[in-house]
Formats: sequence, structure tokens, C-alpha cells
Amino acid sequence: WEAASEAYLRVLSTDPLHEDASERLESMYMEHEQWQRLVELLAKRSEHTTDAVDKRDLLIRLAEVYENQLEEYAYSFLYLQAAHREATGDSEVLEALERISVQTENWAELLTEYQNALNAFEDDEDKIDYGMKAARLCRDRLTDTNGAIRAFRGVLALADDHEQALLELSDLYSNMEQWSELAEVLFTRMDCSSDSFEQIEIGLKLGATLREKLSDIERAVTVFRRVLDLGESEGRSLDALEMIFSDSSRWADLIDV
Repeated sequence: WEAASEAYLRVLSTDPLHEDASERLESMYMEHEQWQRLVELLAKRSEHTTDAVDKRDLLIRLAEVYENQLEEYAYSFLYLQAAHREATGDSEVLEALERISVQTENWAELLTEYQNALNAFEDDEDKIDYGMKAARLCRDRLTDTNGAIRAFRGVLALADDHEQALLELSDLYSNMEQWSELAEVLFTRMDCSSDSFEQIEIGLKLGATLREKLSDIERAVTVFRRVLDLGESEGRSLDALEMIFSDSSRWADLIDV
């Protein structure tokens, strides 16, 4: 097979995109597990290919060989990045980048690919999906809380009632002790929820934040009354209102409660 491969290489030296010679040579390299030769062949083909779809496919093939046969994950990631430049926002390429990132821990580079995809997407569902991924990547892998907040905010700009984005954003604000921002998000969560039990839990947290962290007593009273109006006879809300009115000597309001 060596002699045959040399013959095909001579053909490719004059015509780098000769389809038959390239396919036969690729088949030989695979049969004889000549992986380094295979990646060199595929790389040369990708360099001479002008069609974006064909180039993307070749680059993905290169990445797969580096991942599965050579176990050189850094090169696999680099070729996937190149494939993504040819087809920005391609879900297959993005999923492969995510998979390889577990091996390479190229989290900052993965975030860049997410951002490139977000700029290319036309469908809001795709933007929301990868906006959430970008936010969680910032939070969990890059410890970039501000970046995570910006990404969650980007999701909410597209879907202001996105339950999971609101929940995870409220957790970030709570951890950072950004009480005004937390209160804003809790108000939105309470308005968007259709579940009375959930509204009560959010309302109690919101009322406590307003009272204890922001000293905004009047708005806290409004929220606690709103919890009572849900018709659940919520004892914790009653206790909070009694404490507020007692501490401020608002006896008439206390009697009404």
C-alpha cells in the first residue's frame, strides 16, 4: 500500500483537490491507522478548499481524528474553532467545542465561541439557549460574576419572564449582597409566577429584603400585604407585619392586621 499511497501523493502534489486520489489515500491511512499522515492530508485539503461547507466538514473531521485517534485535545479544539469560523452558530460544532473543553479547560475560548454564535444567531430561542450557557460558563468556570450577570440580563432582554434566568440572577445578586438589584428581580419573579405557593415564598424573601437590607418599610408592608391577599393565611407574613407596625408604633395598622 505504500507504493500506491506514494502514487496518490504525487497526484495531489499537482492537484491538491483531486477527489479520487484524496479519498483513496484517506481510506488507506485509516485502514493502516496512519493517523498522523491522515491529519496532514486533511489539513492540506482544508487549506486548498474554498467552499465554506466543505472546509467546515474537513475541519470537523480533523478535530475528530485528533480527539478520538490521537487524543490530542488541544489540536482538536483549535480545528473546531476554525470550523466555527466557517459556520458560526453551527450547533454540531458548538456541541463538539463544549465536549472538548472538558478535556482542555479552554473556558475563556469557549465563551468567545458562544459570544460569536450569539452575534450570528437570528432565532431568539438560540440566543436564549446560548445566553444561558454563556452566563453559567462565566459563573461556574470563569468565576466572572459580572459577566454572568450581563449574560443573564441579555437573556431577560429577550424574554423578561424567563424563570430560570430570573432565579439564577437573583441568587447571584443575593450572594453579592446587591440588595436593590435583588429586590428588582424578586418583584419580577413574583409578578411572573402563576403559582400561589411560589409567589408567597418569593414575596416573603422580597419583603424581608426590603425591610432588613434596604430599610424600605413602606414597600415591605405592601409586599407582605400582597402575600396575605393571596388567601393563604400566611403566618410568616402576619408576623412580619406585626413586627413592623409594633416597632414603628403604628397601632391602628397593627389592629387592622
